[in-house]
Amino acid sequence: MSVRPRYIVVRLLLGLLPLALGGCQLMVPVIDGFKKAGLTEGDRKNLLKPEVQGFQTAMSSGELDHAIQYLKPEAVELRQALIDEMRRTKHKEKVVDSRIDFMIFSEDAHRAEVEVLVKYFEIPYYVVNQRIEKGVWEFELSGGWKLVERTFSKVKE
Repeated sequence: MSVRPRYIVVRLLLGLLPLALGGCQLMVPVIDGFKKAGLTEGDRKNLLKPEVQGFQTAMSSGELDHAIQYLKPEAVELRQALIDEMRRTKHKEKVVDSRIDFMIFSEDAHRAEVEVLVKYFEIPYYVVNQRIEKGVWEFELSGGWKLVERTFSKVKE
């Protein structure tokens, strides 16, 4: 009795298929974790936008504790400025919209300058104003992107 080689190869491949598919399920978390670690320049660039948006959301909703998590721990003056800003504007200003205008990365994408256009109104006037918020963000493997500088400039109508 002779067994055809083609039949053996097909059975072997069909037997290995579940193992190969199961291996893919194991690799997805590993690859995802690698990308979230920011080890490559492209991954660091992709990780910045959600961080900036998270910070803007925390600021516009008045969540000081959440906003402070986006700051570099050594940025004590920035932390105090953020606290003072939140005290001053929490009940006097409402953000209507914020949008990232552009992000400029350093050569190795460990530092970035970000400009965000913020539309807001002051209570009780309800006239929408605009300002540009410029932030400098730095990336560290231990903590990801952290805000280190922040300035404002009002957009002239």
